[in-house]
Amino acid sequence: MKATFMTSTTKSMLVACGLLLTACSPQSQEKEAAAAPSDASSSEQIRDALAQKLMLDIRHFCTDGTKGNACRTPTTSIPDELKPIITQDKIGGIILFAENLQSTEQIIALNHQIQNLAAEAGIPPLLISVDQEGGRVVRIPPDFASAFAGNMAIGATYTNFDTKFASTSGFAIGQDLQVLGFNVNLAPTVDVNVNPENPVINVRSYSENPEWVGKLGLAQMEAMQQAGVAIAIKHFPGHGDTTVDSHVGLPLVSHDRDTIERVDLAPFRYTVSNGDVDMIMTAHIQFPNLDNTTFVTKDGTDSIVPATMSSKILRDLLRDDMGYKGVVITDALDMHGIAHFFEQTQAVIETFKAGSDIALMPLYIRSPEDVSLVSNLLDALVAAVESGELDRDDVLASAKRITDLKDKYKVQEWAKAPLETLVKNAAEYQESRVHRAAEQELADASIVMVKNNDIFPITKEDANVLMYMPDDMRCKAMESAFAKYKPSVNVTCEHLASVDDTFTPSDSAVDLVILGDISPQQSPAEVANDASAVQIRSTPEQVMAAQQKIAEYYHDNNTPLAFVTLRTPYIHEKFEDVSDAQMAAFSYNISIDAETDIVSGPIFNALVKVMVGDIEAKGSLPVSISKKAH
Repeated sequence: MKATFMTSTTKSMLVACGLLLTACSPQSQEKEAAAAPSDASSSEQIRDALAQKLMLDIRHFCTDGTKGNACRTPTTSIPDELKPIITQDKIGGIILFAENLQSTEQIIALNHQIQNLAAEAGIPPLLISVDQEGGRVVRIPPDFASAFAGNMAIGATYTNFDTKFASTSGFAIGQDLQVLGFNVNLAPTVDVNVNPENPVINVRSYSENPEWVGKLGLAQMEAMQQAGVAIAIKHFPGHGDTTVDSHVGLPLVSHDRDTIERVDLAPFRYTVSNGDVDMIMTAHIQFPNLDNTTFVTKDGTDSIVPATMSSKILRDLLRDDMGYKGVVITDALDMHGIAHFFEQTQAVIETFKAGSDIALMPLYIRSPEDVSLVSNLLDALVAAVESGELDRDDVLASAKRITDLKDKYKVQEWAKAPLETLVKNAAEYQESRVHRAAEQELADASIVMVKNNDIFPITKEDANVLMYMPDDMRCKAMESAFAKYKPSVNVTCEHLASVDDTFTPSDSAVDLVILGDISPQQSPAEVANDASAVQIRSTPEQVMAAQQKIAEYYHDNNTPLAFVTLRTPYIHEKFEDVSDAQMAAFSYNISIDAETDIVSGPIFNALVKVMVGDIEAKGSLPVSISKKAH
C-alpha cells in the first residue's frame, strides 16, 4: 500500500518538497532535542511541565477590555497584553481558527511570532495546531490551501481507487500546513458514521465500514506525517453513532461491548497497530458499556462520565489494552459536552487524572483581564500535584511525551528562518498550484450516480435546464461549471436560502430540473468550531418543504428531475419516487476568483462533467442510504 502511494504521488511530492525550506519528513531530519521540563521535583519544574499540557485558543482578543462573546476582534498577531501566556506561563501549544488566518503572509507572520516569542524567552517551542480535515472542516483560506472534497468523498473512491486519494489529499493538506508554520493537524477523523442523523460527523467520516475507515485513515495520516506535520486521529473511542453534537450537548453511545469493538474501536486499533500515531483526540461522549462510572455535575446531578474524563477508557483501554504510547489530547474543553457539566479547573484536573496529556481550550481568554486565568489555572494544577490529586510522575511523563513529539517534528526549526524567506517560500509554493489537479481529480472520482433513468448525459445541445440550489453561491458555481463544460446549454438557477411557506415552483417549460440539497444543517464544528454559533442555517424545515414541492410539481408535470446531494447522501430515499436521476457528491466547497469574481468549486465541475458526459461517475456509496439498512 505504501509502495502504491509513493509510485502514484512521488512526482508531485518531490516538486512540492523542493519549494520548502526544510525536509518534508521529520524522520529524515537530524534529531535535535527541544528544551523540556527537567525531571526534578520543584514546584517551578512541575508548573512548567503542567504548562506544556495546555493548548489554548486565541480566536478573539480585545485589548480594549471587551469581555466574553462580546469580543469579536480576531487575533491576527499577538498583542503585548497576550504575550505573557507564552513568555511567562510557558503554555505548550496554541490552536488557531479561521478568524486568525486571513492571508498567507499574515498566517506565516503570526506563527513565526509565536515561535520566536518562545525562543526569545528560552522556553520550548509551541505546538501550533489547526483543524484542516478537508471538506467542510477547513480553516486555511482557499486561495492558498486545497480543501479537497472531504472524507466521505474519499470513501466513495475506495472501491475503485483503494487508498490513493487518502494519500494524495493527506500529503497536500499536510504540506499546505507545513509551509505556513503549523506543526499539528487535528485530523484525520476515523469515526465510523453508522447513524444517518449524526449532526456533527456525517460526511467527516470516510464510511460506515470500519475496515475502510481504518485503511483510509491510516493512509491519510501517514501522508500528512510524510509532509512534516504531526496528526491527531479523532474522536476516541468513536463519534459515529450520535444524534447529539458534543459542541452543544453530551452524547451517549449505547453500543454493547461487541459493537464497540467491531465498529467504533476498530479504526483506532488498526491505526495504532499499523502506524505511528502522534496524537489521539478524545470524545466528549458517554460510553456506559466501557465505563458506567458516574460523577456529580456542577449543578449537583449524577451523570455518566464522558470518555474525556474516564481513566477506564483512556488508561485501561487506550494505554494498557491497545498499547498506545503517543500523546492524548482532549477535544475542546469549552464545548458544552464538558463546560455545561464541569467547572473549568475541575475539567482540566479530571481529564489529567483520567490520562489526557493535553487539555485543549480549557480557558476563555478574550481580554487582558482574562490573561491571569492561565496563571491561576497553573496554580490550581500545581496545588493538585502537591496534594496528591494529580500524580507527580504522571505529569512529568506526560510532559515528556509532548516534548518528545516536538523533538520528532523539530518544531523549532521552521521559525529559525527569516520571516521574509518563509513568505517567499510560501509564495512560490502557492504559485506552483502543485496540489490543485489532485483536488479536482478527487472530486471527479467521487461522484456517485445513484440512479439514472436515461437523464444523463445531457445530449440536447441547447437544452433548457432549471436548477434549484441551496443558496446563491451554489447557483453561481453550477452556472460557471456549465459555462465551462457545455456552454450551449441554457441554464437558470433559483436558490432556496430564503424560502417560506408561500414558495411555489417555476412554471417555465424546461427540459430538465436539477434540485440540489445540503443536509443536514451545518454544525458548529464546520463553521470554525464556535459553540455559540448553534443556528447556522434558518428554517431547514421550510427548505425541505420547498424541495418536496419542487420534486412533486415537476414529477406530476412529467418534467425530468435530477436530485443531487451536496453533503449527506442519506436523504436520497425521500426523493426516490419523484426523481428520474440521483447523484451524490459529498462537498459544497466553493472559491471566488479575486480578479474575475467567478464562483467555482471542484465538486461542481465534477458534477457538470458527469452530467454532460465528459467523464463517468466512478464513485460508490460508502454508506447505506436505505432505512432498512439501518
